[in-house]
Amino acid sequence: MKNRPAYNIDRIIAVYNIAQILICSYLVIKGLSFGWGRKRRVFCEPVDTSNEPEAIEMATWIWTMYMTKVFDLLDTVFFVLRKKNNQVSFLHVFHHVMMLDLLYTMARWNPGGHCVLDGSINCFVHVVMYSYYFITNAFPEYKKNIWWKKYITQIQMVQFILINLHNLPTVIQEDCAFSAFAGRKMYIESILMLILFFKFYVNTYWKKKEN
Repeated sequence: MKNRPAYNIDRIIAVYNIAQILICSYLVIKGLSFGWGRKRRVFCEPVDTSNEPEAIEMATWIWTMYMTKVFDLLDTVFFVLRKKNNQVSFLHVFHHVMMLDLLYTMARWNPGGHCVLDGSINCFVHVVMYSYYFITNAFPEYKKNIWWKKYITQIQMVQFILINLHNLPTVIQEDCAFSAFAGRKMYIESILMLILFFKFYVNTYWKKKEN
């Protein structure tokens, strides 16, 4: 894109945002339908490796979420095509790569169990996030009047805190039935993401306010 003008792809992005909202909404509803706290443990729920229908549904859920992380990579493509190079930041790239790596680990070796609840939390955040993107892209005149922009970053940070708390038993509890490796991987990556998002929040909202 160095020697090309920026493309106007607002309509494509609008369709993409709607698709993200619909897919993530489905994953939230489906993920919560597995009965956390009733049929399934909130913490240390093992992966059901049988061929029972619900076990297959959970594995399919994980695979679908993994595919959404591949789909998410279009965010970067759109930034490049629109020449929004400042948005292709370290945080942006690191976040997408880490999520893709994490979901591959789950889809390949731990397709279900404990991590589905974490994924449901993440999908809820994406519903909020892509709703914001859709509104500001479809109605640019409202972009400066959308008061909840900074709260999206706060919601993302709360998400990582909740995921860390949810994965803590996999780190400290020896008899946790879920994969210790997968749980610790989620725990460590969520801590890294929390640090990076907090740094972004401080630089974007606190320091600018002070200046």
